[in-house]
Amino acid sequence: MMVQDRYDAASMSIKLYHKDIAVIEDHATKLGVPTPLFSASAPIYTAAMAMGRGAEDTGVVCEVLERMANSPRRFTVNARRERRQKN
Repeated sequence: MMVQDRYDAASMSIKLYHKDIAVIEDHATKLGVPTPLFSASAPIYTAAMAMGRGAEDTGVVCEVLERMANSPRRFTVNARRERRQKN
């Protein structure tokens, strides 16, 4: 999925997971359980929603992180194809 840059066959969509984030955060808060890694990941899913990627698989966060860092992966399947076509 990430290697091919294809996120349309969602097994768990960003939209659904974004809803679950609120439920999980609420539950952890009620239990008094710290969730630092989970909490750190939540803004990435929010960014995916803001980018209009809600219907896609949660794997799309790979692309979201690339865009946030302004650093695309160098060796995706598409990049490899483009490189082969140029040579």
